[in-house]
Amino acid sequence: MSAENVLKKQTRVILGKNNWIKSVVGFLCVLTSFAIPFMLVYFSAAFLDDSVLKDNSVDLSNVNVINLTVCITFAVLSLVVFVMLLPVYTGYVRFIAGCRDSQSGDIEDIFYYFQKGKYLDTVQLNMILLIRKAVWFLVFSVPAVVMLYLSHQFGEHKTLFSICALWVGIFGFAGYLMVSRLYIMTQYLYVSDFNYRRERDIINASSYMVRKNYGRIISLYLSYILWGVFCFFVIPIVFVYPYFKHCAVLSYSYIYDMENNNPDSIYYASNKPIEETAVNVPVSLEKDFSETVSSETVSEEEI
Repeated sequence: MSAENVLKKQTRVILGKNNWIKSVVGFLCVLTSFAIPFMLVYFSAAFLDDSVLKDNSVDLSNVNVINLTVCITFAVLSLVVFVMLLPVYTGYVRFIAGCRDSQSGDIEDIFYYFQKGKYLDTVQLNMILLIRKAVWFLVFSVPAVVMLYLSHQFGEHKTLFSICALWVGIFGFAGYLMVSRLYIMTQYLYVSDFNYRRERDIINASSYMVRKNYGRIISLYLSYILWGVFCFFVIPIVFVYPYFKHCAVLSYSYIYDMENNNPDSIYYASNKPIEETAVNVPVSLEKDFSETVSSETVSEEEI
């Protein structure tokens, strides 16, 4: 049995321990926290007069100043609300991570990072992640934007440049997805016992661990493509995403365990305070990922 199938098998067992409904409710909380800012943006657009748009372009000469001010205010407010509610997603990851070792996860963990002393750090971590991803998105988008610009500048070759822009955009988006995956373990490391001094340290740790296990992680993601297709036709995403997220976080926990217990890793014993970590440790071979996963596979009677 492949490591992906073993992980899915363990995930179904975890969800069967009174965690299915909690996971769906938690995901709905995450969706709500993301939907509120978009609703504010949609509401702000209602204050723009139809005279502002002419021939699919913006004409500010006829705009009502008061309406424009209200629109901008709501747009800024939506961004602020979005940032303020980011800890909901981090709390959802904490809830999922807690389901691995307990009989049933604590749904209250979704709001765990709204506590005093944790909220600002969590917002800061999420903001750093968003900024990094935004920068990478801009980097990979520039070539496609340049091609589109050239298509307007050279009308006689517009079709050629448009086709090039399409393909460059596709490859650019694929490149962005590959690079942004380096940060996918950041949330898990943040909610685990991983010790770090700065938010940058935990992001760098995610990048390091993902690079070492990139093939395994991508293989798990690809195994859910069919499930993603079902979301559009048969099964609602509110049921598929919790299943996927539990499986993904479970794989992250195994990867972290491997690094934490491997003396050859720069993150050996990273679940202990830095001053307690041994400097000189014997060298041992890292246990294979599939063996690590399989060793914790539950018996058929428990499924």
